Amino acid sequence: MHLFSSKKIIFVVLAVIILFTLGAYIYYSDHRSLRQLPASIIPIDQGITVAYLVKLPQGYLLFDTGYAADYKSFASAIAKRNISISDIRYCLLSHHHDDHAGYINALLKNNSNIKVIAHERSVPLLASGKNNTANGGGIVNSRIYGLFRFKQIITPEWDLSFPPLTMRTSDILLKETAMNLPSDTGLNMKVLYTPGHTTDSISLVVDDTYLLCGDLASNFLNWAGASQLTLFNENVAQVYHSWRMVYCAGIKVIVPSHGKPFSADLLKENLDVYKQEKLVKFF
Repeated sequence: MHLFSSKKIIFVVLAVIILFTLGAYIYYSDHRSLRQLPASIIPIDQGITVAYLVKLPQGYLLFDTGYAADYKSFASAIAKRNISISDIRYCLLSHHHDDHAGYINALLKNNSNIKVIAHERSVPLLASGKNNTANGGGIVNSRIYGLFRFKQIITPEWDLSFPPLTMRTSDILLKETAMNLPSDTGLNMKVLYTPGHTTDSISLVVDDTYLLCGDLASNFLNWAGASQLTLFNENVAQVYHSWRMVYCAGIKVIVPSHGKPFSADLLKENLDVYKQEKLVKFF
């Protein structure tokens, strides 16, 4: 009996050590080289996705929305900061996916003066009301693929769709050859065309230091092998090409839509970890 009790104690101690080590690894993997944001960039945590408000001389620019169902929590979160929907002047959509453009229509319904900024490639994709599957692509590895499928099982309403958006003449469309924001907007910021996750992906440079990147990179599920990649990508080689462009541009802080801001050095560290042919097909 004494021997059995001793073995049981040893087993419990080992289990605790293993769980603690695993927990520490999971925490560390998504909290390496974290960076602080200036007061002018306000993160709005919506669970899986983070939206960002960028302070303007008058009002705010919103970088991305979240899922359609996130609108009420977004409105509540900004109200606690004494910010209203009417204070938002622009909404830049990094790309057309359901977790980035989900409640743009709800925003416009409550403030039709908001000007939407998007890439011209986004126009038909936003109008379709669903994530583009025509370009193929895949999940970075089998572990994360399994997590995707598990999410589909527990949230059957997650069907990669969102309320369709028809761009208006007052909105701002950008092209690969003309990524500068119109001078009459008064927005002293740069927009980069950063495809790979999708063909319509763009990123916003603030103060020549911070890159609000949408899904160009992430800081989420690194413990499962994401290696700073967003979990799904249409063309991973193109993603890494965009990473090189960003790093060579001298950007210091990557501000992803999934996870916390991190040092751009991690992009360089994780270049070319995955190859297109090794991705796990999702569509």
